[in-house]
Amino acid sequence: MPSALRIKELRDLNDNVMMSDGVLSSDIKFPAGHVIQVVDNPITPAGQASSSNFYSNNTYATIILKKANSKIVFFPASSPQINDNGDAHYTIHWRYRDVPSTGTWSSYADTLRIRLKLHGHASWRELPLGGVGVHSPNKPAGYELEYRLYYEVNAGTVYDADGWGYGTQMHNMTLMEIAA
Repeated sequence: MPSALRIKELRDLNDNVMMSDGVLSSDIKFPAGHVIQVVDNPITPAGQASSSNFYSNNTYATIILKKANSKIVFFPASSPQINDNGDAHYTIHWRYRDVPSTGTWSSYADTLRIRLKLHGHASWRELPLGGVGVHSPNKPAGYELEYRLYYEVNAGTVYDADGWGYGTQMHNMTLMEIAA
């Protein structure tokens, strides 16, 4: 028979409340590098293409900070395509809002952590792309952050997803909040 331990409140030896109703108090200290939470957003992609700069509707994720000044590790994965003689870059941009789900988003900014080149030469190119980046947003607990793939298109057309090839496969963005 399964059993469960239910705790309404957790206190330390000095009688300080460490957790109440499943929520950690704001003064809990995690060692640097400790994973606080992980968010994963797998998406079966919808077709999206452009010959000018654009944000992906297929590779993004949001996370609500549990601790102030945490670091975010991001892992994007997608399979963009570029046509003959096309030239583009793939970067990760981010934005934030102070009231999750209802606040006004800030403008996007480049994380300056990933910059991969897409280049077509005499034939179509389909590149399974990924990467890992660590970003320091320096925001307080409770802020919602969004990380999204951004394409800078210099020539040709980039297909973030299409109806054929690898572009029909799962796209994903995984975010980890890490204690600073």
